[in-house]
Amino acid sequence: IGTHGVYLWNVRPFALLSSLTYDTCEFGDMVDIVWAPGRDVVFVVLAHGYIYEIAVQRREPVLEYAFATQHYYARGPGEEHGIIGQSLVQQRTYRLPLGTEDAVVCAGAGPKHMLIATRAKVYRVTWTGALAGSIDIDSVYTGASIVQLDALDDEELFVFGDGTVRIASAGSVRALGTGSTTCVAYSAIAGMVAVGTSEGAVELYGCTDSGLEHVAHAEFQHGHSAVAALRWTGDGAAVASAHKSGHVVVRSALGYELNVTQIAEPAEYLAWTGMRLVAVAARRAAVLGFARAGSGGLCLHTDDKVM
Repeated sequence: IGTHGVYLWNVRPFALLSSLTYDTCEFGDMVDIVWAPGRDVVFVVLAHGYIYEIAVQRREPVLEYAFATQHYYARGPGEEHGIIGQSLVQQRTYRLPLGTEDAVVCAGAGPKHMLIATRAKVYRVTWTGALAGSIDIDSVYTGASIVQLDALDDEELFVFGDGTVRIASAGSVRALGTGSTTCVAYSAIAGMVAVGTSEGAVELYGCTDSGLEHVAHAEFQHGHSAVAALRWTGDGAAVASAHKSGHVVVRSALGYELNVTQIAEPAEYLAWTGMRLVAVAARRAAVLGFARAGSGGLCLHTDDKVM
């Protein structure tokens, strides 16, 4: 998303498939975007509490390949034929009951609902747009503003600007980590949470019936650089971390380093597309294909798994 627009990109090759732009800022700037689980629908959250429901619809191919022999684009399911067209179509608009001085800060996605954080509250909104409840942020933590949140299976995880992490569950709130957290990422398939720190380390936790259990502490072996973003693979087998130094590190779910790459501009956002990792910086994006571990050994892979 941009300040007043939503853009859908194809990764390989880079191609803009569709966009929706808005001339007016009546509803506020666009703050965050989340995908609905298992659906071709995204929800865009605006600063004044409005939510756009936007469908991603298939259309005719926008580019067809005609290679005489095997080509390096023909690597994954469907990629040997070309680029399938996709369109963004706005469907519905919802509105949160925000106060006049309140504004949306960030949003997160869970299996049952999305979480939308404002300066004062965290709202739970179902994937059909219904308000399912809210909690006051002051009841969770008062030391700093919220900067990120995520929904686990039966718990909600909140990250604050001073590095504090809180987990809320069934009316109780408990701390996680040492207070140096910069970002978190949750894999529902693996049942694991990755926590990035200002020192560059990644802490890995497993979700159990009794709460989160610490699995591994993965040090950053390439200097001292804070973690800026985290992203799990679709199958939960590995997690990537982007660092302020420009390093992008891929680790197994147990914390073993599989690959490290340094890109020209530090990434602010990560996304997996099969075995390729898209690292998005302020002015450019890099598509990284991983095949070797940092130690020089082979990192075997299929279209959707790192081993």
